[in-house]
Amino acid sequence: MNGYKVWFTRLRADWNYQKKILLSIMGWTVLLYVFLPALLLLSKFYLSWWEVQPIWLDQVPLLFYFIVCYFLSLGGEIRLFMEDADQLYLLQHRRKVFQLRRGGTAYSILIISLKWGFLALLLLPLTHHLIQFSLINYSLYIVYMFSHNLFFTAWRQEIYAYKLIKKMGIYFALILSTGGLTYFLLTQNDYVLLITFSVIYLLISWIKLSRYIEQYQSFFFDVEKEQKCKMRFSTFIFTVNPEIHMPQVKKTPKSTSFLWRYSQRIFHKRTPINGVTEMFIKSFFRDKSTLLNYVRLVFTTGVLIALTPIWLKWIICIAFWLFFKQWFALLFEEKVQKNPYLLIAYRKKGDTFLAQKKCESLFILPGVGPLLLLTIVMTCFHL
Repeated sequence: MNGYKVWFTRLRADWNYQKKILLSIMGWTVLLYVFLPALLLLSKFYLSWWEVQPIWLDQVPLLFYFIVCYFLSLGGEIRLFMEDADQLYLLQHRRKVFQLRRGGTAYSILIISLKWGFLALLLLPLTHHLIQFSLINYSLYIVYMFSHNLFFTAWRQEIYAYKLIKKMGIYFALILSTGGLTYFLLTQNDYVLLITFSVIYLLISWIKLSRYIEQYQSFFFDVEKEQKCKMRFSTFIFTVNPEIHMPQVKKTPKSTSFLWRYSQRIFHKRTPINGVTEMFIKSFFRDKSTLLNYVRLVFTTGVLIALTPIWLKWIICIAFWLFFKQWFALLFEEKVQKNPYLLIAYRKKGDTFLAQKKCESLFILPGVGPLLLLTIVMTCFHL
């Protein structure tokens, strides 16, 4: 069995696993009474958009399409389908393992292509009402966004194992440079520039991915990343349901975070409430995924508030506040309340509950406050 057959076997096993997760939450009643009516209703709206321009489309600026497509182009993963057992197999059959990695990379590129094909069909009945977009221009923008998506995904794959500060610096530089370039190309409406930069992005992506899949020094990080990708859907389902606990994927040991590297005290007064609060603060900042999710939620909501009408700004702000409180409660429960030691020591005294309220004031207000201030300022300027 060559590496490509191994890849296909693991791909089929992954499909079966995801199918079981989907069928476990979507019975025939959900499919019949929720999914199918929603699909028929959306199909009706989609067909009507081809004939008549939606009323709400008049209030949507062209910049909104740019923001949405650009942020969608920042997603995507390269799945190499590596497993722990491949560590020994890699030393004896290196060529087969590289074939496995090539198959996974080709599959990931296909998924990104299908994503942008679906988005092109979804946005086409809305954008064809805009006089700024011809069919050729629209197609070139979709190709450019696909190439940018692949370019950014290749960079993410390469810097996955970097430290947080270095990784965030590269992310910031990439987003700032490619975001400005994308906005410039959107306003210039130049076919030659679109084609040129699309080809440049594709060439850089091909070079980076080719070099990456032909090496094995990042084996443990590739295994960790594959497990996260495989468990992403099930983790989301278990996160939505607070009654189910989903254990985290085992991560490869890395250097200690630059924050509280030597675990010094935050609160000088040693009380049970301060102890639980300090444990949560350190756990929050040492978990890179949690910190990035926090920043991503606040930043994305701020962009939506800045681009939407006044009445929708306040709805988004209030809805985000309610959602943010629920998200933080689930996060606190996962990191603190399900700790066996704290469950025995502090649950009966109510110290964990008081610590949760203290943590909410430390984390929710800094996230909701700037968004509320942004909503008030933009409302006053509009008036």
